Amino acid sequence: MKVIGVIGNGEDKFTPKQAIVVKDLIRNILSEKDIKLTSGHSWRKGVDIWAEEIAKEVGAYDESFIFSPQTENWPDKKVFILNEQDIPKTHHCWDKCYGGWHWLDGYQSRNLKIADAADIVHVIVSAQYPIGYPPNKKFPQFGDKPFCYHCKKTNHVKSGACYTAIKAQKLGKMAIWHIIE
Repeated sequence: MKVIGVIGNGEDKFTPKQAIVVKDLIRNILSEKDIKLTSGHSWRKGVDIWAEEIAKEVGAYDESFIFSPQTENWPDKKVFILNEQDIPKTHHCWDKCYGGWHWLDGYQSRNLKIADAADIVHVIVSAQYPIGYPPNKKFPQFGDKPFCYHCKKTNHVKSGACYTAIKAQKLGKMAIWHIIE
């Protein structure tokens, strides 16, 4: 069995037309025999969630390869859980979970788990921000070009998926970028 990482931008960085192209691409990537998907179950939806939905359709879904962040922080976050109502939905406890300090996985830990689990990583990113995307999320020093500070490229918008793919490459794995126009 081969584990294929499918990761990329959130839904807000794609136009509706791009979303159709992305879903077709994911379906094509996951069409191989004897594979499982690994992805990041991002709260920003988009590539991660579309990949999960398609993996379920084609029989490539295995929950043990889906790594959800437990906090919206980049690093892990230490929290005090006083009672059961304070337990984040994404926090998994094997024993009494309240009445103490717990570490929640941030995006960095989630991304490293994906890089470790995948045999190959597919990064699916938008070539440009959609019209109306918040200007404070852009990098004006690059003019109209987008900039991804994870991989230092100006041919697509920023994505933590690039961080994950670079980490996977450092582990000797293949990473393929799909830039959606």
